[in-house]
Parts: sequence; structure tokens; C-alpha cells
Amino acid sequence: MSQQAPDHPEVLLLTAQVQLEQGKMSESRTTADKCVAVDPNLADCWLTLGVLRQAGKDDAGAVVAYETYLKLAPTGRYARDANSQLARLRRGAG
Repeated sequence: MSQQAPDHPEVLLLTAQVQLEQGKMSESRTTADKCVAVDPNLADCWLTLGVLRQAGKDDAGAVVAYETYLKLAPTGRYARDANSQLARLRRGAG
């Protein structure tokens, strides 16, 4: 499917997650950025982007990404994780 629809948001999400698991942080972040550009309402793209930005020490960017995830999926599967990361980032920033 990824060959037929490389810019499909779900394909981009899965690609970003696989790249993240493989330790390809830069590629994964590029893919996640593209994912949120193609479909800004796909919550899991924002969550993945938050993880990547946090790992890259972009705390402000991570906060925005986690907040967007929570706005789109307030009771989503990873809402608790996103909230706890947000709290940690805000404590660190403050």
C-alpha cells in the first residue's frame, strides 16, 4: 500500500513509527511533519511528532504536538501518556 499511496496519512503515520523504532529520528520526524501537514486532524501523527520533538530536545514543539493530540483525542488511547509528558515538559520549562 505504501507504494500506491505514499502520502496517505495512515501510511505516513506507520512509516514514521517504524522509522522511530529503527532509531531513524531525522527521517521519522520528517515523515511525521508531513503526516500532520497532509492530515492535521490525525491525532496519532501529532502524538508521534510530540515523541520525536521531545527526543530531539524541542520541548516547546513537543508541548504543541501533545496539546494538539489531546485536543483531537481527549480520551484517546494515549491521552494519559500525553498528559504525563506535558506535565513533565511544563515542569522542566518552568
